[in-house]
Amino acid sequence: MPDIEVIVYKGKTVIQLSIIAYPIKPVSFKEKYYKTIHNSNHLMGLSEIANEHFKTMNLSWDFAPDSNHTIENISLEKVNKFIEMI
Repeated sequence: MPDIEVIVYKGKTVIQLSIIAYPIKPVSFKEKYYKTIHNSNHLMGLSEIANEHFKTMNLSWDFAPDSNHTIENISLEKVNKFIEMI
């Protein structure tokens, strides 16, 4: 809900609308999520939506539990390959 303030400035009536940002991001519009780049809006992808939500909740992907996998599902070969790559 916006805060509305009526201001008279130089003989003209001006209405000021103030809207506080919703604390949990992203916010959908007609069931779609957009990001603003410069002066245009672009549809967000699923990973962008998830990342933005995690940021506002102060979480990260490595924090999220995965109940479908255990430590035994980690491939040491792939981990070592990744370490070599970086």
